[in-house]
Amino acid sequence: MTTLRLHPWTLVHSLLGRSAVIAVILVPTMMGRNSDSSILLPIILVYFACIAIPFTLAAYYRFRYWTTPTEIVIHSGIFTRNKRHIPYERIQNIGVERNMVARILGTAIVRIETASSSEAEGILKYVDTAEADRIRSILKEYRQDVQPVGTDLPSEVAVTEESLPTFTLTTRRLFLSGVFRFSLLFVAVAYYGLQYAQELWGLDDAVIGAWMSQILPEIYEAGEGPVRWLFVVGMLVAAILLAWLSGIILQVVRYFGFKLVLDDARLHKRHGLLTVVEGVIPLKRIQALIIRTQPLMRRYGWYRLKIQTVGLDRAQVGHQVGIPFATLPEVLAVASHIRPFTIPVSFHRVSRRTIRRRSIRYLIALSVLVAFSSTLWNQALWFLLLAPACLWLAYDQWRKHQYAIEGGFLFVRKGVFAQKMWVIPKDRFQVFYRTATYFQRRLGLRTVLVDTAGGLEWSNPGIIDLAANDADKLMLDLYEEFNHQAASL
Repeated sequence: MTTLRLHPWTLVHSLLGRSAVIAVILVPTMMGRNSDSSILLPIILVYFACIAIPFTLAAYYRFRYWTTPTEIVIHSGIFTRNKRHIPYERIQNIGVERNMVARILGTAIVRIETASSSEAEGILKYVDTAEADRIRSILKEYRQDVQPVGTDLPSEVAVTEESLPTFTLTTRRLFLSGVFRFSLLFVAVAYYGLQYAQELWGLDDAVIGAWMSQILPEIYEAGEGPVRWLFVVGMLVAAILLAWLSGIILQVVRYFGFKLVLDDARLHKRHGLLTVVEGVIPLKRIQALIIRTQPLMRRYGWYRLKIQTVGLDRAQVGHQVGIPFATLPEVLAVASHIRPFTIPVSFHRVSRRTIRRRSIRYLIALSVLVAFSSTLWNQALWFLLLAPACLWLAYDQWRKHQYAIEGGFLFVRKGVFAQKMWVIPKDRFQVFYRTATYFQRRLGLRTVLVDTAGGLEWSNPGIIDLAANDADKLMLDLYEEFNHQAASL
């Protein structure tokens, strides 16, 4: 057994990360017009000399790991020492990540994930790429050695990617996928950038007005009202363009070179431009499938596949992207490889009384918004024109909220702007129960919730506003499906 350390470039990675924190937090604060920038350098020097460098060195020299024929052992901690034993039989995936700096330095992050943990069981941050490959090969060799004789599962060593079904995201599709996505990242950056520019360069309303009088003299001379509206419209158009551009850029950065390789036991993924992410999703850890789209994407026949899993890194909050952008037949081909199913021909709708309940809720929310806004802006009463939109939203939510039980699966559809369809195998049911708020009880309505391992409280396949009799029948059907599954085990 040989005790190993992380790569020495780990120190560089850590200090670069701490430098980025300093740049984001301290520099903008110290560069304001009313700030004394002369104390900026001493603060940074004291921080690195007394905190950043000592703690980085201590964490590096106190970190050890080694591999045995049956497990990986990680020893870490500065003041509190942690010794973690991770048996190979518990490891579900060894993920490798390489950001731009890591690729330049020839290093990688190794994440060791197990089925029993909601976050990575062990993280080696950073090792060289040869060491990352060695750790992954140990797991492959172990799985090959313990694979039962006569099993139909393919060996990871014997089966090559070329002999397995794959899904790749072409460059054209990658850019096209960004067209359908908006992100407020660049909008926020532009907003805060303007705020800092105003502080640094002394820009105020008078200076901006002088610029506009030179650029658009006729409009500016027409009065303050037209200038203000022109400015508002211009900022709105700029924000939309920035949101569209940032969506394209983020999509390209995240899913560049996306490739999904399928076999009978797991899904192999690789993607990323600045940070290259490689990982494996065992099929037995997949709890549910979520087919997503939105009105514009659906108009042109594009969908996404998300996979709800258990035992993944907490940063992925139980959901992973299976396919970022594809046609519905392509999504169904991959989804059916994971769990064979057929989308039902007919679905059941929830009670029409949900339209009344939702309409009242949205109209009350709109009234409160108008009442509050009118104290700050005299024209806020114009927002009352949105009342018909509230009624339409309530109706459309009822129309698109459907469910079905067929072939051992529960299918749930809902969503107006972000449209989702959950596909939940009956053997993944964990808990199903009814709830009813005070207003639901007054209308004779119930909500049926179905929980799976790895599900999220704020994003679950709840069937909302069923009639009480329909809710009772659905609970009985779910219970029968669950009992049938338990009896077959």
